[in-house]
Amino acid sequence: IEEYVSEDNYVGGGFRGKKRKATVTAGKLQTVGSGIPNKNAHGECLRVQNQMLRLQLVRKTKELEAEQIRRLELELHFMKKENEFLKKQLEEFKAENEYYKKTAKPQKTRRLCGFCKEYVDHDFRNCPERRASACSEEDDGSI
Repeated sequence: IEEYVSEDNYVGGGFRGKKRKATVTAGKLQTVGSGIPNKNAHGECLRVQNQMLRLQLVRKTKELEAEQIRRLELELHFMKKENEFLKKQLEEFKAENEYYKKTAKPQKTRRLCGFCKEYVDHDFRNCPERRASACSEEDDGSI
């Protein structure tokens, strides 16, 4: 909005030197008969922009899906490698377990010793206490 102030140069009466204000507003340019083609051209432009945006959206979606698929394939590859490693490790542990089962000595059953009267891994014939007492008798010379 512009304001223009002008002075009146009217020769007669009391209006001499009076200032008047005039306002001017910027309006739309009016062209005769071109309203409908401009609307059609604007609509066509919007349709083309919309179509381009849809194509960009489809392309970006495909790119994101491809990236996600690539990441998942990479993760799957590493999981397969880890799975193979764990299977090998399991086989090694099984073989080690079988080796220990074959080479381990079975635990002796404890028996009651007739000399020391306890449940131990020896019997009367090889009792350490009996041997110790027999050795002490030999040292005494009583035998």
